[in-house]
Amino acid sequence: MSLAMRSGEKEHFGFAGLLQHVQTFEEARRSDQVRFFAELTPLLEESKRVERHLDRESARRFNVFKYVRTDELGLSQIIAELLDPSAEHGQGHTLLVKMLEAMPETRHLASNIAATDANPVRVTTERPTSDGRRIDVSVEIPTASGRFCLAFENKPYAGDQPCQIPSYLSFLNQQGYEDGFLLVWVPPTPREPSEWGFPTEKRAKWEGRFRVVPYFGGDYSLEDWFRSCRRATNAQRLKWFLRQAQEFCRQQFGAPNLNTDAETLVIRQYLLENPNLLQAAYAVHEA
Repeated sequence: MSLAMRSGEKEHFGFAGLLQHVQTFEEARRSDQVRFFAELTPLLEESKRVERHLDRESARRFNVFKYVRTDELGLSQIIAELLDPSAEHGQGHTLLVKMLEAMPETRHLASNIAATDANPVRVTTERPTSDGRRIDVSVEIPTASGRFCLAFENKPYAGDQPCQIPSYLSFLNQQGYEDGFLLVWVPPTPREPSEWGFPTEKRAKWEGRFRVVPYFGGDYSLEDWFRSCRRATNAQRLKWFLRQAQEFCRQQFGAPNLNTDAETLVIRQYLLENPNLLQAAYAVHEA
C-alpha cells in the first residue's frame, strides 16, 4: 500500500471521526433540550396554578397606581394631599410630621408646628415663582417663631431645566420665612442634580437649604416615607393606599421585580439543581 493511500485513508477516517463526534454532540444537545422542556414544563404549570390561586385569594398584583394619574403632576398631587393636615386622609399633622422627622434640616419642626384654624398649614401645588417657573409642592408651616416652607421639586421622569434649583431657592429666600425653608428635590433614584440644573459654584451658598429625597433607594426615600406613614396610622383604607404607593415606588423606580415572579424562581432553582442544562437553556433562549 502506497504512502499516499495511507495518508488519504487517515484523512478520511479522521474526518469521519470528527463528523461522528459532531453528530454525537448534536444528539446530546438535543437530548438535553428535550429533557429541559420535559422536566421544566410541569414545574412551570404548577407554579402558574399557585400564582392563579394567590391572585384569587389576595389580588397581590393589583395596584391602584395602574389606574390613577402617575405623571409628574399626578404624583405631586398625591404628595401634597398626604402632607396636607386638612386633607381627607383624616390624620391631621401625622403624615407631615413623619416627613419632617426624617430630615435633619426639619427634625426640630416635628414638635414645633403652631398651626391654628386661623393660621393653618398651607399646601399648594404648582406654586408660581417670580420668574415664571412653578414649584411642584409648597408646604408653608406656622411655627412658634414664624413660618417655615417645605418645598418639593418633583422629578420622576423629566430632566433638569437650566439653573432651575438656584432659581427656586432664590425665590424661597425672598419670601421672608422667619424659620427658614428647605427645597426637596425628588428624582426617581438617588442622584445629585446635574450641573445644568444646579451649577457647582452655586451649591455652597444653599447648604442646609436643599436635600435630595428620591422615590426609591438611598438613605431615605418617598418609599420609606410611605412606609412610616402606614405604620403611624390605624386607618385601614389609608394603610392600603400607602402600601400601594410603596409598591409603586419599588416597581416603577426600583430594581426589576424578578425575584418575586414564580416562574423565574422555578427556572432559576431548576438550573441551580441541573447546571449541566445551562447550555440547553441558553440555546432555547437564543432560538
